[in-house]
Amino acid sequence: MTYTTSAPGLVTEALGAPEGYLVEAVLPLGYSDDPKPKEPRKFVEEFTHRNKW
Repeated sequence: MTYTTSAPGLVTEALGAPEGYLVEAVLPLGYSDDPKPKEPRKFVEEFTHRNKW
């Protein structure tokens, strides 16, 4: 899941990005520390489209 921030200036500052740069999106990687059970995975064909809807 990509996270697009509503306050990119705050994220840019928190990450220490150089002046003139603006963080538009954050792509979190890794494993969740959330104890909730995982949802069953869907097949790629259930949520992607190629050359048609």
